[in-house]
Amino acid sequence: MKQLSLLVCLLVTPAVVRADTIAFWRFGEKPAGQAAEVRGPIRDVSGFGNHGRLLGSAKYVRGVGFDGGAIQWNGSGMLEVPDAHVFDFQGDFTIEAMVRTEQQGSQYIFIRSGPGGEIWIRQHVKGGQAAAVAALVRSEQGTDMIVSGPRAISDGRFHHVALVRRVKGAAGAGELVLYVDGKPVASRQKPVNSGPTKISSLTSIGGLRESASADVPEITRGWIGAIDFVRVSDTALDVPQFLGPDGTTAEKILAANRAPAVLARIQAVRPKTLPRPVRPPFNMDPAGNLGRFPRDFEPHVQLFVPDDQLGAIDPSPYKNLFPDALIHDFDGDGHKDIWTEKRFYRNTGKYRDGVPVFARFQDRPAPVLGRAIGDFDGDGVLEVISARNKPPMTMSHHKLIPPSATRKSWSATTLGKLKVVSLSDPSDTPLEALTRTWPYETIDVVDWDGDGRQDLLVAGHPAPRGFDVGWMPFLGWGFKRSFRPRNDPQGMLLASQIYGTVWWHRNLGTREKPVFHPGRIVTAGRDDRLLMHWGGVSSTVTDFDEDGDPDLLVHNSLGLFLYRNLGRPVDQRVYDNRRARLSEPEQILFGGHDEPLADPGMLEVVDWSKEHRKCLVFREQGYGLMYFAPNRGTLKKPAYEDITPWVTHGGPLTTGIFTIPKVVDWDGDGLADLVLGSQAGYVHFCRNLGRKGAIPQFATPVMLKAGGRLIQPRTMSGMTDVTFGVHFCYTNPEVVDWDGDGDLDLLLGWQGATLAFYENVGSRTKPKLAPAVELQRKGKPIFVGARSRPAAVDFDGDGLTDLIAPDIEGYLVVHRRGRRQGQLVLDEPVRLSLENGNKIFASGYTGDQDDGSYGQRLNARIKLSVFDWDADGDLDLAVGNRGHGLRLFENIGTRQKPVFRFTGSPGFLTNHPGGHYRMAEPCDFDGDGRFEVITGADFGPVFYFRRTARGQ
Repeated sequence: MKQLSLLVCLLVTPAVVRADTIAFWRFGEKPAGQAAEVRGPIRDVSGFGNHGRLLGSAKYVRGVGFDGGAIQWNGSGMLEVPDAHVFDFQGDFTIEAMVRTEQQGSQYIFIRSGPGGEIWIRQHVKGGQAAAVAALVRSEQGTDMIVSGPRAISDGRFHHVALVRRVKGAAGAGELVLYVDGKPVASRQKPVNSGPTKISSLTSIGGLRESASADVPEITRGWIGAIDFVRVSDTALDVPQFLGPDGTTAEKILAANRAPAVLARIQAVRPKTLPRPVRPPFNMDPAGNLGRFPRDFEPHVQLFVPDDQLGAIDPSPYKNLFPDALIHDFDGDGHKDIWTEKRFYRNTGKYRDGVPVFARFQDRPAPVLGRAIGDFDGDGVLEVISARNKPPMTMSHHKLIPPSATRKSWSATTLGKLKVVSLSDPSDTPLEALTRTWPYETIDVVDWDGDGRQDLLVAGHPAPRGFDVGWMPFLGWGFKRSFRPRNDPQGMLLASQIYGTVWWHRNLGTREKPVFHPGRIVTAGRDDRLLMHWGGVSSTVTDFDEDGDPDLLVHNSLGLFLYRNLGRPVDQRVYDNRRARLSEPEQILFGGHDEPLADPGMLEVVDWSKEHRKCLVFREQGYGLMYFAPNRGTLKKPAYEDITPWVTHGGPLTTGIFTIPKVVDWDGDGLADLVLGSQAGYVHFCRNLGRKGAIPQFATPVMLKAGGRLIQPRTMSGMTDVTFGVHFCYTNPEVVDWDGDGDLDLLLGWQGATLAFYENVGSRTKPKLAPAVELQRKGKPIFVGARSRPAAVDFDGDGLTDLIAPDIEGYLVVHRRGRRQGQLVLDEPVRLSLENGNKIFASGYTGDQDDGSYGQRLNARIKLSVFDWDADGDLDLAVGNRGHGLRLFENIGTRQKPVFRFTGSPGFLTNHPGGHYRMAEPCDFDGDGRFEVITGADFGPVFYFRRTARGQ
């Protein structure tokens, strides 16, 4: 706020002397021939403090000679300049650079973008202008874009490029001029953008980082070549004032910026150094080399159910985001099979309560993966449409070739990319998903407008900075950004994917050679409103009510909704008058309940066989499981009850995303079972079969219910005037007799950072859970950390179950239980201590905390296991989190007065794939009296670490 006040004062106070150069990056940090330091600093020598950091790889090379060295990128590196508010140009400005390109593709030289618009200069390839230079200024006032002639700078030599804006040009009306080597190559008179361009605090040179980490950046239009310098001025420079052999010099620029009046302006404008947030020191150097923690663990193995039980179909066993699954009768037996990335699941033709049962998977890579499969052009040959999961979001088209006498297996040949044509540009270009940053979750090929040609109906997230509909804050997904100030641990979190929607790409070509319209949002309801929903969206087209026209099903974070086709309007005034009119949404219930997913992915209505029709299959976004719902009604009035992911013999024990296991004898039969939490929020019970063997074996899992419906805690987060839905539940189960009545209850840590208590109102051997109650102390909810698993144990040996959890600042605390007037109560939390007097700081962070995520991760994603791992009679700690792995704290005090020593991190328990977070759940499945370890992974599996045989 102080910074903004200074800037406002500056704008209203007349300046006697002003500096032309407000940013100047010379790329002279190292001599030519040396590699650049990854994430290393690049100084702004102007004095205004717009220092940047390098992302990705780069090296220093010789520049043009008059200004020293240059920096060279290969398209995978760039410079990022945060908090450059001095670039909120009030009037005239100049952006100039000396560049050399080695390719003719589109590449950014300079870009500043945000929700209010953007300014950029880049090499540009579009509409036949091969390797032109283009510049754009866009804000709420409108868009100004100017483009040079082709091949303006693509000759392998250094060229000077400059963009100059004059609010009042020679004719007094203003102009925007693009120069190459001091000569004007494009201009626009009377540009619509003539005032302040307050866009964003982030500026980039040499590319634009999309939603990825700074360590492994995903860069759009990265520069391939060298950049000698970039200079920004807040005046409109004339050609002799450009930096170059025929203009000014770097020395003159820097001398001008040392004038007293300019230094005073720098002092006023330059952002004051904000105090860094108070971050608790880790001050925990490991001592004792793991202490007495055992080291004799075998390598991890993944858990599967035995072949006579049912596991899940995991569409992404090798951690591929946005996995595809092809559903088709590949073996011609009349029952549809499923083919995922690496595995083929054959439909056995047997059905359990209407749900198809699949044989154990075969390790057979699919010939091609895609979002849609069918005979789209009517030639009797199967085709598949695929969507890329990284920019550019193009869609490809393949033909499937079945086995034959000369070919033993299915294969595929490409039919090229789908094409798009706009009404203003008749040239065909690849059809690119309007989502930009995520692929379309679902693609349906359907004649939506009844003209005999197959259109595309697609669904997914919109694109930040990609497609302007509604409100799109310039913030990253999930925990990646918070509102300014960026280093504020209390910064507010918002997700950029605020809504999802359904698009219609009309076929403007023919059925045999489709060419698609760029797309429009589908509308529905009595007022023909945009079909948009909070969070993720998936859709599918089917004649749901058997009335002869296609209806639309949409799955979002509130549940599954039907939009009935009401026919076609009679209004002939618009080009798309043949499009279907859709009804108001009708919610499809499952046994009387909604079943939303935090971020829906795949959605299909499937006829598994002639007898099992209009069944539903849907999947959570990311690596999520496939859920199956049989049709319990009729073809004209489908009805659905339960859902299940457990459909394949010998399948894996997995929840799809972020499996959190708890080992406990849930049903009181004397055998330790598994209770699994998940990102989707469902909780799965895996009963131990008690079979002998090296690896524990579990029965077909059961999705637990409470109060008659599936467990799925929800946070209805969002804006006050809009009803939002489930937002990443992240259930973390802890099982204990919390109320002291002799049976086991369920405690759930989850996204909401409170603790949900599900009382067992059944018995020890036949548990039955009541609806959740939020645990409170003195009428206020108890904080246990978002996405965290607390531990409920008798910590001090007094016979009462206590609670250990992180507090709001990331320290571990114990909430001891006591009795007041015959009632169990929780005392105030007390922080746990190390032997040096410091408190145990449980949080982990990943290095990207400077973008606001530190405050969001400070007390989140912490997984606690409290058990006597050194066998000395007291309780020790195993603390897992995302950033600092798994840490061991040995109790060197007593049960009643614990004092802990940080003994290190057992890397041999965290070397499994999918380690988005770490945890260690103790167990003893082989009954030898030594504990083993169970852990989960971000893409769903459960891993088991056995102990080596005694004497080995």
